[in-house]
Amino acid sequence: MKTMKVRMLVHMSGPNVIRNTGDELEIEGKEAQRLIEAGIAEPVRKVKAERAVKGRTGEKAVK
Repeated sequence: MKTMKVRMLVHMSGPNVIRNTGDELEIEGKEAQRLIEAGIAEPVRKVKAERAVKGRTGEKAVK
């Protein structure tokens, strides 16, 4: 069973579940797609990690 990570855009509760706005959940693919299409959730995109950049070469202070 394939899962998908989603972020809730609205509060949703029922007899067996409580999902708050902003919660990030790992949900079965079909259920996740249904929530996204209904505007209840949005997919969570992977964020690229920031990396240190090597110092610049070729630039020198002028005296």
